[in-house]
Amino acid sequence: MTDFPPIADSPLNRLLGVEIVSCDPETGHVKCTFNISEDLNNLQGIIHGGIVATMLDQLCGVALAYKREKFKTPEQVTLDLNVRFMRPVAAGPLWGIGQVERMGRTIGFVESMLYDDQDRLLAKATTSFKILS
Repeated sequence: MTDFPPIADSPLNRLLGVEIVSCDPETGHVKCTFNISEDLNNLQGIIHGGIVATMLDQLCGVALAYKREKFKTPEQVTLDLNVRFMRPVAAGPLWGIGQVERMGRTIGFVESMLYDDQDRLLAKATTSFKILS
């Protein structure tokens, strides 16, 4: 793994408590941690599925942005996001990986996986991004 710039400071990244643990821009692999508050729970007392999908989308977006060396303004948008929920997600520390599978000139294909602090797979996603510039 190589040195990498910190993740962009955005309200969403602050809300999710995102921190990059490791990153390899050459291969498009990133590992991030999240610190999720109970404020994001649904009525069943678990993290709302939309928040889980957002974390997976963030992992994918960060992996693609770092592979493209577009750290501050990625200039890419999600075209689709397919999420598979494996377990309920509780508030607290979580971690995940994002991996660029293929990157063309205008489209990037990325996958991500989210884990709890006991290394259990919670959810995974595949996504494609439109590369704007």
